[in-house]
Amino acid sequence: LSEANDANELKDLRIMTKSRNSLQTGIYLGEPEIEINSYEKFSSLADVSIYAPEKVYSRSAFGINATIRNISGKRIMVPIGLAMHDDFEVEGKERIALIENGAEKEISWSAKNNSDVAEDRYFSYDSYLDLPDQNKDFKVNVYAGDSAAENKAEISISNIFPRINYESRVLEIIIEAVNKGGLEGTVDWEIYYGGEKINSYLNRVPPNSTLNFSQKMGNFKTGTYSLVLKADGFEGEYSVTVPEKPEEKVVVKEETKTGNGAGNAGTGDLPSFAGDDILLYAAAGIAAGIGIIVALAFALKIFSKGP
Repeated sequence: LSEANDANELKDLRIMTKSRNSLQTGIYLGEPEIEINSYEKFSSLADVSIYAPEKVYSRSAFGINATIRNISGKRIMVPIGLAMHDDFEVEGKERIALIENGAEKEISWSAKNNSDVAEDRYFSYDSYLDLPDQNKDFKVNVYAGDSAAENKAEISISNIFPRINYESRVLEIIIEAVNKGGLEGTVDWEIYYGGEKINSYLNRVPPNSTLNFSQKMGNFKTGTYSLVLKADGFEGEYSVTVPEKPEEKVVVKEETKTGNGAGNAGTGDLPSFAGDDILLYAAAGIAAGIGIIVALAFALKIFSKGP
């Protein structure tokens, strides 16, 4: 507002009035036009190592640890992401770490698996640690049971392979043992023929592993050999019947023991004789709390899941 004797003397003039109807106003911002001249990916920011247990148990918690060393030549602030399947609960999957040049940073996560796994199966999960310049992959296998198994040996016999070389008259008995526990275990086994002990052996099975061990006997006799196996948590007795001629069948079966359930006998056709070695297979599995059931094939069902 200005005051003057005449209008032409006014330096500023503002006239304000009211509209009969309200005024509607708005602002529209269009999409910006961007031209990319060049780009490059992040590279050589960090050396990364990650630790996660390969074997965990359903409904149990476990830790994941990563070590990140800055090799960029300058201080960096780097985003870190942990990509895992929805079956896992993970605290703080996304992190940002400030790392001085040449320094290392330890980052840890607490995870828990929420899947239900059957006794004769396990789930295998692919997982990733994501950084701007790389992805670090690792695998987590989830089994039924609980972490208490990590404090003991849990051995089972999965297969028995009699191998016969008729030309050299050599009988080899191969035993496949599986230790699902977290401690080393032992398998003590003896071989008998006609009620007389031929020899005894002791083999050690590392934790979370499968081990094949064997013994060879020269100038073997046809007929039935008996095997007595003792390990952490079970005792089983098997018989191996060696035929006189290759055209006959070889029989591997579990012997009935007092206090244990009777086993099922398994037979396998002997392959046609072509060469020095004839490989005869018989599969053996343990029935929990009852005894060992020997069958021609034993397979572990594996389900694989991605993140």
